[in-house]
Amino acid sequence: MNILNQSIQLAGQTLKEINNVTTTDSSISLFDSYTGDKIVNLAPSHGQLVTIKSGGTGTTKELAPSLNNKLYYLVSNVSYNESQTDEIISLATVIPVVLTNGIFIGEFTFLNPNDYENAYFLWDYSDKILDSASYIGATSNRPMSISFNNNAGRCGLNYNALSAPTRFQFVVNGEVQKDTGYVGLNTQQNYDYLIAAGVLPSEISLSLPYNGNVNNGKGSLITVKNTGVLNASVVVSSPLSTSSWSITKINPYTTSFSINPTKDNTPCGKSTTTTYYHNGSNLTPVVGDVVYSASNVVFNGENLNYFIGNSIFINIDNNGVVTSIDDCYSDGPFAVPYIYERDIVYSNGDEIKRPVLVIGEPITTWTLVSANPTSQSIYSNGVWNIDGNTPKGEYVIEINATNSIGTSANKVINVSVPDLATTRPVEIDIDMVHYGTSNPHNPCSTTGVVLTTMFFSSTDQFQQLPSKGSFIYYDSEGLRPFNGGGFWYYQANYALRISAIGSVMDTHTCDATTTASPIAPTTLPGGSYFNARSCTDKSALITLRDANAQGIVVGNVVKTAGDSNCWEILSTATPVYPYKLIVSSATKYTSCSACNSQSTTSSTTTITTAPTFTLFSLATNAISSSASSSCVFASPTYINHYHNGASALPVFGDFVYTNSNGTTPFDGQFKWYIMFNTVKVAVNISNTGQVINVIPCSNATSTTSTTTIPTRMYSATRCDNNAITQILSYVSLNALAVGTVVSDANRNCYTITSVTTGTAFSSIRSIYKVCSDCFTYTTTASPTTSPTTSPTTSPTTSPSTTTIAPGSPYVLDFLKFDLPRCNIGVISEYFTDGQIFVDVLYTNKEMTIVAPAGIYKLVVNKQGACWDVGGFQAWSSPFSCV
Repeated sequence: MNILNQSIQLAGQTLKEINNVTTTDSSISLFDSYTGDKIVNLAPSHGQLVTIKSGGTGTTKELAPSLNNKLYYLVSNVSYNESQTDEIISLATVIPVVLTNGIFIGEFTFLNPNDYENAYFLWDYSDKILDSASYIGATSNRPMSISFNNNAGRCGLNYNALSAPTRFQFVVNGEVQKDTGYVGLNTQQNYDYLIAAGVLPSEISLSLPYNGNVNNGKGSLITVKNTGVLNASVVVSSPLSTSSWSITKINPYTTSFSINPTKDNTPCGKSTTTTYYHNGSNLTPVVGDVVYSASNVVFNGENLNYFIGNSIFINIDNNGVVTSIDDCYSDGPFAVPYIYERDIVYSNGDEIKRPVLVIGEPITTWTLVSANPTSQSIYSNGVWNIDGNTPKGEYVIEINATNSIGTSANKVINVSVPDLATTRPVEIDIDMVHYGTSNPHNPCSTTGVVLTTMFFSSTDQFQQLPSKGSFIYYDSEGLRPFNGGGFWYYQANYALRISAIGSVMDTHTCDATTTASPIAPTTLPGGSYFNARSCTDKSALITLRDANAQGIVVGNVVKTAGDSNCWEILSTATPVYPYKLIVSSATKYTSCSACNSQSTTSSTTTITTAPTFTLFSLATNAISSSASSSCVFASPTYINHYHNGASALPVFGDFVYTNSNGTTPFDGQFKWYIMFNTVKVAVNISNTGQVINVIPCSNATSTTSTTTIPTRMYSATRCDNNAITQILSYVSLNALAVGTVVSDANRNCYTITSVTTGTAFSSIRSIYKVCSDCFTYTTTASPTTSPTTSPTTSPTTSPSTTTIAPGSPYVLDFLKFDLPRCNIGVISEYFTDGQIFVDVLYTNKEMTIVAPAGIYKLVVNKQGACWDVGGFQAWSSPFSCV
């Protein structure tokens, strides 16, 4: 259990420490989402100033706002317990914090006009990537949840190791899709620092030689998803205190292209008429990409041909998958050939006897540029010839094609004819990733375990369970290795540590015993044995066997049979089980990069498009611990800064830089500053340059007298009609992220596309995770369900849904009758089933509790009236404070 540094103080009272103390019998229940501890003898009164604190950077259990850790409070007439933390967070208000003397401090006015019995204060230490995340300092296997919305397409993240080498691992559906190793600037000093910190050489991915000329710490990890929410995680590690890194989320996207969707199977002679979309990485779809007729709507191509321009047509099957590409020139080619054949893996005994996939026929000449092995029989003159009699092994074929226009570029095609592994089934929980073998990452816990039938291979054909050196696969043929990323997974009464290529690195019994080696047979086959390191996962070390005396030496990089993985030969080895077999007629590559360039590409990619950064004015001398103090700073001096967002000024989740190419993040120290673009705006910036909060100065007032609730404007597109875009207003301390689904006062569903200004068409009523949830609850609203207001619940939980309450909410300023009408009073949310200042006013969403008599005015425009004078439950004496 981590030691917490937490406290809370009510105005006029002494500071109350709340570090892991548990007591009972209190009408005020205070607990945090990390420990679930409760505190008593705390009774804040309506309108009282509350100061809440949490340990800052470097504490045993820190609050990390740049990793979307937050403080919350909720006043309610409902009694919750520790198991309902997610529900409380969905209803609670975020408390803005600033860093002061190493402690994060948040101040707010406690609002309880209805004298509810329960108040909840939560410290949420869960690390999340909403739009972005960043951090300065050492981390060890620090997991952050990340959730991608319902849209289909390509998605992922951009990562940037800004200073010391850092390791990024992307985990999707329990499988590590990519492990960067420790990446960053390739100096000898960085390498030495990592070694001194206990990092294994095999885990370091800095570019050789260590001359300080190459920085590989910036890149992107991309995956392709179908419709439905995708919950994943990112694990970041760096043992160095000087480490600084940032991550930005890439929301699902598709690429538009032109097509003629006429279903008559005569594509040629037509012109493109319609915009469709695909999930590939090219401008137009290629074989294997999925085509969509609209957002998330797969196009049923019925196995017909469709014209896509430039004399090209594609065949699309019933699932929207492109199965072939061809051109319309039956009487001759219109350009040099384009070979679009992908790498081939032969399996299941099917024959592959067909022409190479190419556009630009007729082909006059096929040229075999190179082949390995040279005596191959799988290819001849543009035709494949692979069947069950083809010798097992790995083949590399390099070819080009010539037509009457010219010669194509050389195309390298990898062909695998594997000697299929003998596998046995094993039940493993691959969805639950564990980052160690001790609490809180106990892989022996059976809570929430969901077992999946996987398959394993080992050299001992009688072995019943996997052991160190075994390989784990998705399929019984051993063609799809499980990428475990070097993490631990539950299997029966054991835990397995599985590498990125599926090899079992260690086993752990639930009595904390680690086993180092399996039972080995007493005889070993002949050949040369080598110790080798994986080119994909630098932490994976295994033994390789060369059965054919191919002259392999230390320093060579070779491929293994069956999976075509690349391995760097480290040293000769004594014959030992288990081992993997090196391919016959092996190519001896000089480096991992040379070997990988000949291998099948993975599901990750690097985006090379140079980012753009927007110039804006920031007054760094207006530094303050609150938005209101920065806004009233007498003489702000505006200096040019830059941000990576799409708006004129940075918004929540954007990053601020001091230089135009975005290489030097602005150290905001978790303080408030002033931005200027026609109007002044307060911005809270972390020590990594990440924007934590934004509040217009017109809405920023001192927390000693009231709670600041800004009115935010968002541009949003209708879920049921992308052609309709409106401006929606939202009165809340919490900014909404782009991509958030909301409903408005008219019960229409929208997706937020940007922060904007202007006149609101309608107001935001409720928040959802996906459009389908919004459709469900806006058409079947229940009058007894309260709306949730936060999209920040952990993506490891089931998606929450939200209903629209029957009452229209208004944020009003309340004063007693004996006070001047335009004084600042107590701000809270009230409800009416009709028009404000006309119909009955209530304090709860269900409209069962009539609001107390007094003076009420709208926070938005300062218009007001008197309610319930004389006990008649009617409005009177309208006024304006403008």
